[in-house]
Amino acid sequence: YIDSYLHDIDVPDDFKYLAVAESGLKNDAVSHAGALGIWQLMPETARRYWLRVDNEIDERLNFERSTHAAGAYLLHLKSIFQNWTLAAAAYNRGESWQQRHQAAQPHANTYYDLVLNSETGNYIYRIIAIKYLMQNRWKIFSPDMLGEVFEVPPTKTMTLQWPITDLRSWCFAHEIDYQELRELNPWILGYSLPGGAWEVKLFQ
Repeated sequence: YIDSYLHDIDVPDDFKYLAVAESGLKNDAVSHAGALGIWQLMPETARRYWLRVDNEIDERLNFERSTHAAGAYLLHLKSIFQNWTLAAAAYNRGESWQQRHQAAQPHANTYYDLVLNSETGNYIYRIIAIKYLMQNRWKIFSPDMLGEVFEVPPTKTMTLQWPITDLRSWCFAHEIDYQELRELNPWILGYSLPGGAWEVKLFQ
């Protein structure tokens, strides 16, 4: 899904490895600073790109919606820095921080010329290393080391267009497995859905 979406919005294919560097593709990954989800979006950044983040809903945990937000943010960063590598560095550290460091080092023309903190200074190299390992995993690691390939069961989407005050009762009334609903829709934080149009996933 990430591969296809980045292609559709003209973001380089290698940025799928940025998501791996950020979260290890763990949807529930959370940082000490409060970044959350596969793309490790901060609440204010998520809201800037049309995600709902509050006590009821946190769409940073919605895989598709957060991927769209991250793509929009990457395009914004590219428009500022006019360079995809600098855009990736700014994604890691923040655009204001990146701008300050570049202003303080006017003779540094590229990411590789900048003196940065250790995390951001190593960030692009981490992404390159991840790309190499993932593309060559069967040459580097044995099948026993990699373990079994997990096949995700197919899902379907159901659109709900009204508030649901008690999801457990609603699932019982519609013969839907409540545990399945919670597992596939971790962005629903409470036991209800506010008014609006919500797309929920269920197993086929």
